[in-house]
Amino acid sequence: MADFNYVQYWEEHYQAGGNSGSGSYGILAEWKAKIINGFLESHHVESVIDFGCGDGNQISLIHYPKYLGLDVSLKSIELCLGRFINDSNKAFQHYESGKTQLPHCDLAVCLDVLYHITDEKDYFTTLNDIFLSSEKFIILYTTLESYKYQVLKPYAGMYHRNTLEHLKRYPEWGIEIIKQKYPEKSGSDFLILIKEEL
Repeated sequence: MADFNYVQYWEEHYQAGGNSGSGSYGILAEWKAKIINGFLESHHVESVIDFGCGDGNQISLIHYPKYLGLDVSLKSIELCLGRFINDSNKAFQHYESGKTQLPHCDLAVCLDVLYHITDEKDYFTTLNDIFLSSEKFIILYTTLESYKYQVLKPYAGMYHRNTLEHLKRYPEWGIEIIKQKYPEKSGSDFLILIKEEL
């Protein structure tokens, strides 16, 4: 995986007319939206940062309040700016792990992104950025255990890790797991994290 540049991969993917993949369309996207919309309403979330906004299709299904979408692909940001040009509640910004200055938010979300970060340093830096940006809630949607998956060829741009083990770095956050409703279509599960009062 050392020779695979995931940032370049996604930039070229969107430049060539590609989309955010099957997880952002159809029944998977609808299920993800149902879970997140329910959380937004029940927890009275007022601000959101999305680590990996992609082509914007998943965003269109979610009732986000004040929203900042981030992506490593400049083309992705261009696509979202065009798609949501008339939505004053949404802003988009190019993201570089560990370098982008981020505001604080009620909720940080990262959906089907962590296992696409093939660079180990960027993975941990992005994870840290997610936790630093959120003051209350985090929603991750990702694969949880590396041993369940065969490591795919580098061009596939996937690297599965033991996510729950890595989240032990943040002991002040309580974790709830919502298992995948459609396991035949995706290996990702929801992790709902709520910052505990110290």
